[in-house]
Amino acid sequence: MQDRPPHIFVDPSDGLLTILNGYNHREALFYAGAKYDQVSRATKIIFSEETLGRILDCLPKDVTVDPNLESHLLKWQEKILKLAAIKEKSKANLPSDFPVDFLKMSPFEYQKHGVDFMMSAECCLLGDSMGLGKSVQALAVAIRLKNLGQAKNCLVITPASLKFNWPLEIEKFTNESFVVIDGDPEERVAQWLDTRPFFKIVNYELLDDLFARRKITARVDADQAVKIKVAERKLKAAIRQKLLVDIREGAHDIIIVDELHNSKSFYSQRSMNLKALRSKYRIGLTGTPLDGRLEELFSLMDFIAPGLLGSKKMFWDRHVRTGFDSREVIGYKNIHEVTEKIQPFFLRRKKEEVLSLPEKVYSNRVIELSPVERKIYNDIVKGKHPITKDAEPMVRALRGMQFCTIPAVIEPSCTAHTKMDAFESLIEEICVQNAQKVVIFSQFKTFLDPVEEILKKLGLKWLRIDGDTDKKVRADIQAKFNTDDGVDAVIGTEAASTGLNLQAASYVVNLTDSWQPSIMSQRADRIHRIGSKNSATIISFICRNTIE
Repeated sequence: MQDRPPHIFVDPSDGLLTILNGYNHREALFYAGAKYDQVSRATKIIFSEETLGRILDCLPKDVTVDPNLESHLLKWQEKILKLAAIKEKSKANLPSDFPVDFLKMSPFEYQKHGVDFMMSAECCLLGDSMGLGKSVQALAVAIRLKNLGQAKNCLVITPASLKFNWPLEIEKFTNESFVVIDGDPEERVAQWLDTRPFFKIVNYELLDDLFARRKITARVDADQAVKIKVAERKLKAAIRQKLLVDIREGAHDIIIVDELHNSKSFYSQRSMNLKALRSKYRIGLTGTPLDGRLEELFSLMDFIAPGLLGSKKMFWDRHVRTGFDSREVIGYKNIHEVTEKIQPFFLRRKKEEVLSLPEKVYSNRVIELSPVERKIYNDIVKGKHPITKDAEPMVRALRGMQFCTIPAVIEPSCTAHTKMDAFESLIEEICVQNAQKVVIFSQFKTFLDPVEEILKKLGLKWLRIDGDTDKKVRADIQAKFNTDDGVDAVIGTEAASTGLNLQAASYVVNLTDSWQPSIMSQRADRIHRIGSKNSATIISFICRNTIE
């Protein structure tokens, strides 16, 4: 078998360029970005004109080529032109003739273009700005493929915090059945094996059901009872694995991955789980596709279009500049090549390009610390305060920022609280005097308790989302906030800054800012979304002449 010359063809089951009998050339193929697939026992890579040429350069002259490759190449060239035309129509806000009568609600024109693009591309990273309805576009692709007889199932992978948001979206826009993978291990196995629902919704962590990457071990010094219990758990896990082997190795017709940037770490378990799944249609959703390092974009594209950018080593050699330590990234090169290669698989629109949303206004409330607060603050950042003595500069800066918001957290004897006084006045103006709804963010969970005391003092009703909020509850909080006029506010940490639609609010108040601009943008986009009728005002409190 291995003595036969390599044979190249496009596998119709997954649409990937496939190389049989390439064992003797595996190193060159892997460097070019191809990967060995255990199920098909073949080496595979995304099909494009560039990857075809790259693979042919790796193989000997006696390689046999499927005659249909020529027609695939012509279709690829036609696809490139079509995808470019769709992007141009979307950019120009021209009407789309793509049929969407299978949805309960008629989408916007740019969303129709998005569905058309993803259908044509087959594998796509949809990087639309937050609030532009990426989920409904992905759902429309799935339903359209089902109606065409090209898909019998769709796997939706999402962060745990958003897992119960997807059923709301499915029910809102479609009539399709779904199951949420949740509960104890035995319940989850039954849900995985249930072939009736079209949509299966699972969070990243529970993909371990399919791959069992978590080790079950007992300490060496554990007593016999513990060892027996661990052995029982191992046996149950092995039985579950045997039951789920067909799910793991079978090809899902469609895979939708929400917040794909969560798998930007190339070697993480989460990333490896995703890339081990097989599907012809792969859709990644993220509002911040280019908000990190270029090598993180590589990891995202390695799921969407495996091998498009070559192997990790090939990409590193071609596009990354390193310092004296070869692992230290100091810059990038040949970026235009990356941009050009990903265009057939990447679509991004910004709000200002496609929608006339109500105005979004940013406002900073500058706070002047009292003399007492100023003195303590200076001691903190200079390392003269007991809590920051011998502390690193970053720690001193963090403690200083915490002190600016709630002084008693750092110095219990300080009775002044200038920022919280200003915060209370603002919330009273927004909610009590003007009867508007507000979403309040704090970078620190401990700060939410004092916020609750202020809201209680003002006679307001609120809902809270932090890292401890059950994932099932978050969707209920979203629905209640948007529909119940008696709820005045949602307060939360960054756990509330992604995925949720809180458009009933007119204000976002940042009690503390985040270091990351993308997170600040995510906070604002919780209320500045499709369907918003009110202008969005985003207010941040900043203490003058401080780390803030």
